[in-house]
Amino acid sequence: MHASFAGRMVPRLWWALLITVSIFASDEPAESKNAIFSERNAQYEIVAQDRRSAQFVHELSESVAGTAARMLGERGAVYPTRILVTLQELPPEDQPLVRLTVAERGSVRVDFRWSNAVDLELTTQALAHAYLLRYAYSIGGDEAAARLPEWAVSAIGQHAYLLLRPAMQIAWMEAVAESGLSDLTTVLTRPMPSEYSRGAGIAGYWFWNQVRKYQTANLMRPYLQACLLRGPQLESIEQLYAQNGPEATTMAPDEWWQLVIETIASTDVNRYESLASSQEWIGLLSEFKGLTLSNGAEMKNLKDLWMNRKEV
Repeated sequence: MHASFAGRMVPRLWWALLITVSIFASDEPAESKNAIFSERNAQYEIVAQDRRSAQFVHELSESVAGTAARMLGERGAVYPTRILVTLQELPPEDQPLVRLTVAERGSVRVDFRWSNAVDLELTTQALAHAYLLRYAYSIGGDEAAARLPEWAVSAIGQHAYLLLRPAMQIAWMEAVAESGLSDLTTVLTRPMPSEYSRGAGIAGYWFWNQVRKYQTANLMRPYLQACLLRGPQLESIEQLYAQNGPEATTMAPDEWWQLVIETIASTDVNRYESLASSQEWIGLLSEFKGLTLSNGAEMKNLKDLWMNRKEV
């Protein structure tokens, strides 16, 4: 009797288990679709619809914040609010790829229309822009944030980008050699555009990059602060590069900038070899024809070379 009862109960329990698993399995896609993932560091808070994107932007934002803190000379700076970054996969199509807003008390928000169109350069630039907006607001409120120049965002954003894609500097040097750069007054007075574009604003990167060569990077922070508080400081540009000997002090800003452009354009650049040429080169290195051992045997491959390394 007990065996008969057990024989009836086992199939019932099995079917009950299958039904339970199927119910939870059918609910899982709905839960995943509506899931929200967040990451947080000292300067940014990221909210996304998938964990991988949230972690990626989290790590990227830490790198951008570190670059900005070093270049602005404010390591360890503490702000009252973090920058909110949202990665929205399905917003209306008429929304821009990235939108920055500044709310009360300098609270900055970055909204991405997260898709394949949002590349690393765009993301890095937007994160740097947000950092500088908050920095500007902390110095002079809404008016300073409105005065934020393109060259400053370009300098910090592109420096952060090059830490991840250093080979892009070669492409920018070639662009300078081919098309030059805008005149210095235009570079230093141009406001931030309403939309980002690939490679835009690299003149700001070159401006800060060249000033750093004169070992006067400590002057960049007060210079930028003056620009945020009072607008472009064209009359005080010379102090940024006039610390490198008597020959530099006699140069007018436009002359110095022209020298910068000519120096960049005339610099020799060495690109990496293509995959095909690299394969051919490695093939030549691994060619063992004509190499023989003391016993007369021919060396055929790297294994032979290693096994007889004391003899070679």
